[in-house]
Amino acid sequence: MNLKLILAGALIAAATPSFAADLAPAPMEPVAPIVVPFTWNGFYVGADIGYSWTKADSTYGSDFFPGISANTSPDANGAVGGLYVGYNAQFNQIVVGLEADAEISGKSGDDSRLVDVGGGDFFTLNTKADENWQGSVRARLGYAIDNFMPYVTGGVAWSDWDFTHSVPGFGSIDTSDTLVGWTVGAGVEYAFTPNLIGRLEYRYTDFGDSSNNDLVDDGLGGLVNVADKVDLTDSTVRVGIAYKF
Repeated sequence: MNLKLILAGALIAAATPSFAADLAPAPMEPVAPIVVPFTWNGFYVGADIGYSWTKADSTYGSDFFPGISANTSPDANGAVGGLYVGYNAQFNQIVVGLEADAEISGKSGDDSRLVDVGGGDFFTLNTKADENWQGSVRARLGYAIDNFMPYVTGGVAWSDWDFTHSVPGFGSIDTSDTLVGWTVGAGVEYAFTPNLIGRLEYRYTDFGDSSNNDLVDDGLGGLVNVADKVDLTDSTVRVGIAYKF
């Protein structure tokens, strides 16, 4: 056999694996998943529950005791809970929004005072305050850190109350009033998923005062004037969970 042919065949056989390796496809680089950043834009609706402390300062005066007024503090504490709805718009990390809420209330309080009317005579004044519901419409301003957002809030608040002032032996007077005031607060929100958002919030509210003048039967066939005024301020801590559309 020709020696040249043998050597050429050997060289071709030795080069074939390297040539085949050069023709093999290069391994694919792994593709990083596309992460869509969380956005606070959009409408949301949620439910909350909390506990509230209301400071109540009451002043009572009656023609039963001319020139004599009595002060009581029927501070009302209890649970509140309800629904809220709002909309957020995000500009870079700044989030602005508008929110409204409505809650039923279990707050109730009472107080009694012994009042000196002079000449060694005293009377006992009993005052009771019960809140039925409350609500608000507020602006919000937040700072988004991905899916975490601290915020401040403030706006107009409403509250509906029932009051009872009674003096044993001289009857009682019942009044109801819906008050309008202002509220401010702060909180934090955290998005557990793109749609599920939890929150913790504190708000301070000044509901203003309830003032009433009524003519009451004095039990002797006549009528006397009774005046009462109750000033109400409120602190509430709430937790909530919302669905963002």
